[in-house]
Amino acid sequence: MPREKVKKKIIWEYHKVKGNVKVETLKERYDNDVSDFYELDDEGTLHPIDYIHFDKNNHNIIYIEKLKQEENGEQLVEILTFDFDNLVFQETLDFLNGVAFSSGQHAGGMLVIPEELDVHYYSGITYSKDGYDASNITLQSEYKPYEDAILKFDILSQDDSTRLYYLEKETGINIGDIDMYDTDVIQEFALGHTEMISEFNTNYFTNVTMQVSPQKFSDLVAISGLTHGKGLWDNNADMLLQNGKTISELITSRENFKRLLVQYGIEETLSNQIVEFIRKGKLHNEKNRVTNLIEWKKYEQVLMEHHVEEWFIESIKKVRYLFPLAHAAAYVINAYRLAWFKKYYPLAFVKVMINQSLSDKDVNKSIFLKDREQIDKLISKYENPKTFYTLPKKIRKSSAQMYFMRWLFDNHIELLRIDEDKSDAKRAIIEREKIRLPYMLKRFSITESE
Repeated sequence: MPREKVKKKIIWEYHKVKGNVKVETLKERYDNDVSDFYELDDEGTLHPIDYIHFDKNNHNIIYIEKLKQEENGEQLVEILTFDFDNLVFQETLDFLNGVAFSSGQHAGGMLVIPEELDVHYYSGITYSKDGYDASNITLQSEYKPYEDAILKFDILSQDDSTRLYYLEKETGINIGDIDMYDTDVIQEFALGHTEMISEFNTNYFTNVTMQVSPQKFSDLVAISGLTHGKGLWDNNADMLLQNGKTISELITSRENFKRLLVQYGIEETLSNQIVEFIRKGKLHNEKNRVTNLIEWKKYEQVLMEHHVEEWFIESIKKVRYLFPLAHAAAYVINAYRLAWFKKYYPLAFVKVMINQSLSDKDVNKSIFLKDREQIDKLISKYENPKTFYTLPKKIRKSSAQMYFMRWLFDNHIELLRIDEDKSDAKRAIIEREKIRLPYMLKRFSITESE
């Protein structure tokens, strides 16, 4: 037996003897949900794993759980409890070697160093992977102190391009041919039908979108700016809309803010200075607070000289960060295209979304096997702060899939159960205007009949 496995087995048995291991049925502990005990690799193969998690009320306590199958078919969870206050520290380190809680790195932040300078002029470096892989160098220090000296690009990964690629293949529709001003599609956003629509499918985004009630594409871009900025929506734009202002009058992005300042007659260079001051949140930054307040008084005087309305100045004061317009537009273009497919090709949309979810290791796959009553029960618990943390972490991370399933039931789109003769091994397929679930979900079934 490999040395690492021997070590883990010895530690497990040691604590078992000490009485730190207890056993519960899978039904009692997780309502027969096994998804936290399996990992899906890049090839789509499931592997059994130990489930490691902290106690939600006490991060000194960690649980390591094993799934066991009894001869009579009953599934049990063997729970090993570690209390950091009573454990030998080195033993804990050995046992948890290789388990990361958080890297603290921004994977998409790319820094541009002036050609004539070395990166060490600014900061020490480290390698984000084992070994000396020159393609994965990160700063040892925080970026914030260098933001005025180093250009940073946020190169973020996106699932939408993959989803749209498969939707193109499924429907034969080129995304470049989609009408971007279809009022029926925009109305779907206004009604809150945003399940599985990136950037709009959280409760917060959906509520903001419904309150704004977008009528055109630019309204959606404004919503994206409002929700990605800081200090823009809560106790600011939400109240202004209630008081009769329109979305076009409000600060929603850097470029939109500059346009509004120029409309008031403020010279363009000075408008740029005000935008930069506000979008960096300097008015709320405790560092150099006196200097920042003096600078703000200068800009506030300019605003008053140009007869900028008091409500607009008060709105400016609340802003902590402004999102760039181009970034907001890029998000909305993809979101709109997904919503277009969802409205006009719902079966293709469902198929692609299920298959993308199945390839995501953080998604609880058993969601797709639940009926309407079970889904409603999960959503009720998810939306209730008192019961939110009673749900397994993987269920909480699968909220998008929960709401998506409710949308399927509301729109009478049927998911056909797993069939050995008809199901594909790994992918959902369209069958007789319905969606046939893949055979891989059999591993997440509660019983053979399901």
